[in-house]
Amino acid sequence: MRDRLYIAGYALILVLAALGLRHMWLRHEETILLLTEDGIGDTVNQLNDLIEETSSHVNILRISAESTLADLSAKHLEPPVYYNRIAMAPDQSGYCTNEILSAGSTPTTPAVSGLGPLPAPASPLGEEIAMSLLLRPQFIATEQNIPNMAWAYYTSAQHFIALYPFAACADFRYSDVLHDHEFFSLGRPEVNPGHRQFWTSAYVDEAGKGLMATIGAPVYDKRGQFRGTVAIDLTLKTLSQYLRPREMTGGSLLIVNEQGQVLAHPSLVEADPHDAPAIKDFLPDYDADLRHIVYGSGEGFTAHGNGMYTVRTLSGAPWRLVYVMERGALHRQAWRQSGIEIAGFLLLAALIIAFETARRNSHTLKGHAAGLALATEQAQKAREEADSANRAKSLMMANVSHDLRTPLNAIIGFSEVMLRQIFGPLGNERYVGYAHDINTSGEMLLRIIDNLLDLSKAESGEYQLLEEVVDVGVLIERCRSLVLEQAGRSGIKVEAEVASNLPAVKLDPRAMQRVLLNLLSNAIKFSRRGGTVGLKAWCDPKRRVTISVSDTGVGISKKDLEQLFRPFSRGASAMTANHEGTGLGLSIVKSLVELHGGKVTMDSALGIGTVVTIELPPWRNQRPDMPAPPPAKAEKQAATAAE
Repeated sequence: MRDRLYIAGYALILVLAALGLRHMWLRHEETILLLTEDGIGDTVNQLNDLIEETSSHVNILRISAESTLADLSAKHLEPPVYYNRIAMAPDQSGYCTNEILSAGSTPTTPAVSGLGPLPAPASPLGEEIAMSLLLRPQFIATEQNIPNMAWAYYTSAQHFIALYPFAACADFRYSDVLHDHEFFSLGRPEVNPGHRQFWTSAYVDEAGKGLMATIGAPVYDKRGQFRGTVAIDLTLKTLSQYLRPREMTGGSLLIVNEQGQVLAHPSLVEADPHDAPAIKDFLPDYDADLRHIVYGSGEGFTAHGNGMYTVRTLSGAPWRLVYVMERGALHRQAWRQSGIEIAGFLLLAALIIAFETARRNSHTLKGHAAGLALATEQAQKAREEADSANRAKSLMMANVSHDLRTPLNAIIGFSEVMLRQIFGPLGNERYVGYAHDINTSGEMLLRIIDNLLDLSKAESGEYQLLEEVVDVGVLIERCRSLVLEQAGRSGIKVEAEVASNLPAVKLDPRAMQRVLLNLLSNAIKFSRRGGTVGLKAWCDPKRRVTISVSDTGVGISKKDLEQLFRPFSRGASAMTANHEGTGLGLSIVKSLVELHGGKVTMDSALGIGTVVTIELPPWRNQRPDMPAPPPAKAEKQAATAAE
């Protein structure tokens, strides 16, 4: 019963905490949407400013065209001098501005192109052409103030066009097909009786400037007669750049017109579409309900399908700014912002679980504590027994080795007497051979016993270094001379190289000689006849005296290298070649070098050879600039000297 009450209390606490967590998550979603609406509002203001600026320039062009046309008709103005640059086209089908470009220059006058014969400047048509040329300052101002302007132009009902920036005759010629385009047809009196500004649908510019839309206005003379339209082309790629900084994780902005075309989207900044993209290409869930959302009058965010939508109407243009965010992305952002609340909920759940676990298992822990104490006692006892056994093993090896040396010395001595036939001939050559075998086997067994004795002393910590200042070069030469006979029997050359700046070193000369002779003996043993064994000594940049023994022998595999320094371990090459040995030499080398505070490493490759390197610590060097030995080492040396 008590357990049930605890569980019911835990459940009530967790339910209340979960409701609070959900409430905070919903608040974070609301905050994200509010911040998003603020960002959308900033974008709407920027776009409205751009549209207003463009609309103002179109209105200036219209007013300037109508007033200039009236002044020319009243002879208050004269045609511009660059009217004379208009000439008949080479095929005599019409006329165009014959602008001659100097190297690196760009004309700043509009390009005029039309059908039929070139009219006289004083004729009504000539006055209209002169008026279009006199719009040059307004065209230049429009280009300077509207960053995404592609073209500004005047299209006449009298079959000519004035285009800015300048386009050469070879690149652009007037055609009556232009009257079918919306930038002219939407200004006709029968279509636009109120003389209002108008926006065209999106289209791809034939001159290669990409996707664009046009804002235009009709031009009338003082008699109320329709004369043509002025228009400004806006590149929608540049318009898309207004949306790219506002793009959010999981959401994006796009501008659509009444024809269901996408005029701007961050992806269109780098794109080069061949046709105006449709809204359904950007909104996969586009259907009648979503169309009502996009073109309706609602405000705020509306959920539809997997998305959250909000729409703003742009003033001055029949365009709408649409923002769409994936609902899943909104939820994920809200969860990320609820990190503190989630951590608190998880912490509360963890505390409840921990408390209940502690409550349920308190009595079990007492039993575990008692068992652990017993296990600890048993482990300690086992460890003491293992240490005692290890010490007993080392002591036994030392005693056995010591006891074996006395009879072995006698065997070796008597075999030498027999071998030399000191007390008379043996009478049979076979006995001489037996005596030689007895002597050789005894010496080998004595070396094994010496190795076992040294190894047991090193493992038990009883090996004492008898240190003195040693000239490493003399030590190396002595070792080389001791193995020359063995090397000569095997046809091996032994070379030694000692650096001139090598300092004297404080070490145990007997132990180090034992190390070098072991390594040299192995190198000669595993080298091919005619090979070379190298013995080098130098002082490395870290002031460590370093000695290396190299050979050109059979080499050692990588898997054997890892275990060669273990006692009684022999590589595959040694066993294959049937070389004698117990596998103790390298383990003794490692133990003696480490007793000196040094390090021994081996590098080898099958069929190439082996290099064994010994690095002694810099504090063993006997130079004034060398560092002092570590305190523990100094204390140990002092204790040894006192004994």
